[in-house]
Amino acid sequence: MIHRAFGGRLKPPLFIAFLILASAPARAIAQDWAPYVRIESMTYSQPNSIKSALNEWHGAFYGGTRQWTFNTIESGVETHDWSLGVFYRKDYDLRFSRGTAEAYYLLKNKYPLPIGKHYLLDLSASSFAAKGIRGTWRIEPTDQMKLRLGLSLFTASALIDGALHGDGTALSQDSYRYDAAVDYHYSRDYLFKRDVSPPSGIGASLDFGFTAQIQPWLRVRGHVDDLLGRIWWKQAPYTVATASSNRESYDASGNVHFAPLISGYEGTSDRYVQRLSPRFSGQAELGRTGKPNGIVAVQYQYGQTLLGAGAAVGFHDYVFNVTAWPQVRTLSIGVAKGRYRLELGASSLSPSTTRSLWLRLNIGQLG
Repeated sequence: MIHRAFGGRLKPPLFIAFLILASAPARAIAQDWAPYVRIESMTYSQPNSIKSALNEWHGAFYGGTRQWTFNTIESGVETHDWSLGVFYRKDYDLRFSRGTAEAYYLLKNKYPLPIGKHYLLDLSASSFAAKGIRGTWRIEPTDQMKLRLGLSLFTASALIDGALHGDGTALSQDSYRYDAAVDYHYSRDYLFKRDVSPPSGIGASLDFGFTAQIQPWLRVRGHVDDLLGRIWWKQAPYTVATASSNRESYDASGNVHFAPLISGYEGTSDRYVQRLSPRFSGQAELGRTGKPNGIVAVQYQYGQTLLGAGAAVGFHDYVFNVTAWPQVRTLSIGVAKGRYRLELGASSLSPSTTRSLWLRLNIGQLG
């Protein structure tokens, strides 16, 4: 169910926002500045491998209720107090019942559903792509604490936002009884193949980062993305419909056949608001600076909380860390030096079997 350069000119609202951010106090911009780069890509597929998810679900099936991916690349300039950059991002979030995943896998691979088994169909989907600008302001309330507040303004495309609910039962290898209801907005109609003009969107979100030395032996850092995040879509197509197999007929041999009945309505919302799901990444390091440290980490996205534990050790000017995430059977390794930080994670070294793939790269923007 997971689907597969900045171009053009900034639209008027983003152009105005760019001028506002760019007009930060001249002395702040005149300070020593440096370029920064931030790349973050995290993908997780619980029912099957990422490769299988991108290949029509062909491959091993493990069962599960989630698939998600978020991918961001950002670059700009920063001083001690300010930063200003441009970014591109793509987010995709699927949440579904175990029965939905099983039925989809069997039908997609042309396997028969178990006769008489009842499936609860429950699926919600949210997706968008965005490009825009992000500005941040850094605050140091004390010598032991640093805060960074950020504002992102962007244009958006590739809308999917809605849900499908229902149930179904296999009566034989090639006949099914089902009832389902769908309500969703979209840029492309994947369900009913309606021909539409993609909507345009303008969005905004806040982010918040922190680092703090709580005790000589305890340091914490974290970052929250998409606080109060919203996308305002203009002329967004939608479909509200029900599908039922209640119309039965029998052939001369007595075999039952179902003629699907689909009813509902299609339209276009003049204005539609898509709410973004906040994400949080945090880490606590326990141990004296320069000594081997224990790590406790948390990752929250799309309603799912992941807990990790590991260790970090310093070597000359480098800090190496390893963190295990048992809920998703993932191991991440990282290295940091000054303004540079790199982290890689996967549930398997084989591209054909891994169900999680993580990459974080930061040059600057660490505090």
